[in-house]
Amino acid sequence: PAGEPITIHSEILGEDRTVFVALPASYRGSGTERYPVLYLTDAQWNFEQARASSQYLARNQIIPEMIVVGVVNRDRTRDLYATRADFRHGDRVIPFPTSGNADQFLEFVAKELIPWTEKTYRTSELRVLAGHSAGGNFALHAIRLKPDLFQAVMVASPWLAWDDRKELNQLLPFV
Repeated sequence: PAGEPITIHSEILGEDRTVFVALPASYRGSGTERYPVLYLTDAQWNFEQARASSQYLARNQIIPEMIVVGVVNRDRTRDLYATRADFRHGDRVIPFPTSGNADQFLEFVAKELIPWTEKTYRTSELRVLAGHSAGGNFALHAIRLKPDLFQAVMVASPWLAWDDRKELNQLLPFV
């Protein structure tokens, strides 16, 4: 991805995490302008597209220029689903023994990643969370649990069938 890879140690997760950071072209130099931040799950697959799209939309004055921070997720079902579950399709069961730590990953984002980003870069108060598939499920979970943490979410194809639609069922009264 066309972003700077940075390793952040997480006490909450008990491991190092790789994040990619892309700054807007106007960020360079000694400016004082502050920028919104787009936080992205699954940076290993989605960072380049998110970075390029945000730059394109900003160039065309559709959105403001923004900093893009993408987290690499090595174990997506662990990080992005809130419940421990296996996938069932008819008689077939696909085990996901590490699933169900989205709350811990959300704590990492809230208490370590966002503060690190805000300390390191000139950020504004606007935070956006974006996720696709399992990441979309996580983004919906995050906005439900911590509605003040992000001012907006972008969700693409969330897999809401996970664990007998538990997240979907919890979201319905929320909307």
